Amino acid sequence: MKCFVINLTAACERRVAIDREFRKIGLPYELWPAVDGHDLTEQDLQAIDRSGRLRAGLAPLDPMAAACLLSHVSVFRHLQETGDYMAAIFEDDARLHPDLPDVLEALEGKADRFDVVKLNRSYRTLSYFPVYQFMDSHSLGRVKYQDHGAYGYVITRRAAAHLLERFPRPVHEIDWIIPRFWENGLHKIMYVDPPVVFHDDILPSYIDHGRVDSRLKYRRMMRRNPKVFGLRLRAAVLRSLRRFYLFRKLRKTDRDIDPLSF
Repeated sequence: MKCFVINLTAACERRVAIDREFRKIGLPYELWPAVDGHDLTEQDLQAIDRSGRLRAGLAPLDPMAAACLLSHVSVFRHLQETGDYMAAIFEDDARLHPDLPDVLEALEGKADRFDVVKLNRSYRTLSYFPVYQFMDSHSLGRVKYQDHGAYGYVITRRAAAHLLERFPRPVHEIDWIIPRFWENGLHKIMYVDPPVVFHDDILPSYIDHGRVDSRLKYRRMMRRNPKVFGLRLRAAVLRSLRRFYLFRKLRKTDRDIDPLSF
């Protein structure tokens, strides 16, 4: 399985750090050039449904978050074009557990068992439901209902093609698109437990500043237009209902699976 690390050319410190991580565990990888949020073209911006975000009552997607989304999407397109069955995608602020190579090896050849495997978990307090015991030390399962962060995951070619078709002009950030099974139509989104990829909070961020600015602008917009609050409230209610019922349905299906059948 190929490992791709999304890295901005200017982010030298991150590139050195992630190279050190892969060398420590003896895993080869390929650097994937990230889209630079400072250099977005009009064509880049047209690839994102900016008006759709406003209709949904969401804050405008800041340039850095938009560039992050487009970077991941470009790897999806590459995976679709090359014909590889799956790929592991990492952001350059990931920290890697020594078990990662064994986990990736165990996932090889099992593209029919999952759509996406999240290697990271941002919120360990979320309820976790094991489905497969695919290694002596690790299981695959679901979390209730989603976990953010896209700094380490495996995606199949089939799932990548599905996301590209379903979201030709995405509305959400990449770490919203991938785990939201009730919206993206991918019902085999699994999580490794315990996780084998972690987030480095020490390295400088290239997108957080833009997100702060975006949120401040959004709060001002909400104060001027209370209708936005209504849009978000309606979306939240519908989201809660859809994910609750679909999750129950998926869990019922999971109970019929032999945990050792992976």
